[in-house]
Amino acid sequence: MKRFLFQLSILIGIVVLFSTTSCNNDDDLLIQTTGNLIINARDGRGLSIVGETVYLYDNSADFNASPRRYMSTRRTDNSGQVRWINLTPGIYYFDLDFENQAGGFTRLSGSTRIEAGIETTVTLSP
Repeated sequence: MKRFLFQLSILIGIVVLFSTTSCNNDDDLLIQTTGNLIINARDGRGLSIVGETVYLYDNSADFNASPRRYMSTRRTDNSGQVRWINLTPGIYYFDLDFENQAGGFTRLSGSTRIEAGIETTVTLSP
């Protein structure tokens, strides 16, 4: 009888341990509803474009407007990268102008789809 009670108490302890660890993990209950966007800006030689402004648009009408109506901007870091987090899923447009080797300006632009729970990486280059 003592052996049975001992085994039963171990079994109950294991059940309690597993039930509390699975019920207390709030991360399992969250549903990702946004996505992230990373843009890597490169010049014609493949070098990082540093310190330039990237403009983000959340629809084609604003992207194609004159003047353009951007929703957000970020300046490229030392690796030529900008990052937006927690974007609502959809199609996003982006552009940046930078001074090229000839002393003129080059505009790089593109678009991509953002999906919930996904980090999307795009490389902009001429």
